[in-house]
Amino acid sequence: MKALVLFITSIFVFGMIQLFLLVAPPRTEKQSASDILAISMEACDYSLDLNEYGKVTRNGEKREAIVQKYLNGLPFTGNSVQQVVDPEQGLTSDFPFAEYDSYAAKLLETVQTIIKNKQYKAYNDPHLGYQTKQYYFLISDEGLKQFTEQAYSYGLIVAYYENDVFQCATVSLYKTEGGQVTVDAAFGKLDSEISLSSGAIATVSPEP
Repeated sequence: MKALVLFITSIFVFGMIQLFLLVAPPRTEKQSASDILAISMEACDYSLDLNEYGKVTRNGEKREAIVQKYLNGLPFTGNSVQQVVDPEQGLTSDFPFAEYDSYAAKLLETVQTIIKNKQYKAYNDPHLGYQTKQYYFLISDEGLKQFTEQAYSYGLIVAYYENDVFQCATVSLYKTEGGQVTVDAAFGKLDSEISLSSGAIATVSPEP
């Protein structure tokens, strides 16, 4: 009987060890920072959502914009319109994608500078189920000063993972904490659904 109990216990322990090995470890500051710094603007997809301007995406060869204004403030059509780029046909309009590409590149460069300078407070998701999927970098006051186009009082960078593989980094910037997001952007691989919206992310606070 003792031998049988020992055998069953051994199988249970072995099974638990195998299950533990299958679970991805919680994300860490070092790895998440490294993954964000490895993003290349030339190779990544991006999504750029600007309050009062609209949204522009680059996903591989596909380009899409839903906008109200150009970045320089000039009206596009006077109404919200959608412009899609077909790689086989070229631009469907004279929409200035290059202007948004330039803005996005500068934004990614600033995010990576903040990560390099450690101008943030790093923390893992407080919810156990998300600790393997994302890691947070709350931008410090010094880090917020890196964004020179306007003043922000709150900003958050998040690294996202799926099946233990890095997917993308997002940055959300606010003029006032708790207010409406002013800049909401993502860089990386954007063909998988992000598990949390920026609004949900903004409510997550680091442990004191």
